[in-house]
Amino acid sequence: LGTIHHVRAQYLQDWIVDPQAPMSWRLDKSKAGSGALGDIGAHIIDLAHFITGDSIRRVSGRLHTFVGERPLPAEHSGLSGTAGTGTGTVTVDDAAVFLAEFRGGAMGVFEATRFANGRKNAIRIEVNGSAGSLAFDFEDMNLLHFFDGTEV
Repeated sequence: LGTIHHVRAQYLQDWIVDPQAPMSWRLDKSKAGSGALGDIGAHIIDLAHFITGDSIRRVSGRLHTFVGERPLPAEHSGLSGTAGTGTGTVTVDDAAVFLAEFRGGAMGVFEATRFANGRKNAIRIEVNGSAGSLAFDFEDMNLLHFFDGTEV
């Protein structure tokens, strides 16, 4: 791909978009440690490092919690459950976005959210370089888009 100029990465899920979805351990910072950024954002950061062979030097971003209170679970299994009585406070982010600067000079745009209606496990990455580009979407995992910029 030559010199890397841009990296765009997303990890989109929708499992807590319903405000009546009950609390789970993943929404409690004391148990999960972090929200969307640490839970799913870490995967796209690692993927970008692996593909480019470069690391991130600087970031600027924003975390956001869309639903601050959720019903406490009556029953819970994995990521699903049924709501009971009372509510619990969500103490992690539902979504994270950030701009990144890679050590080699590339710019990066990253997004991790559990509020993308219709997306179950969309890990997407696009890398643009001086000699070509590639793009991949895990929801269409048998397809890798590649553009050879040297054949223009």
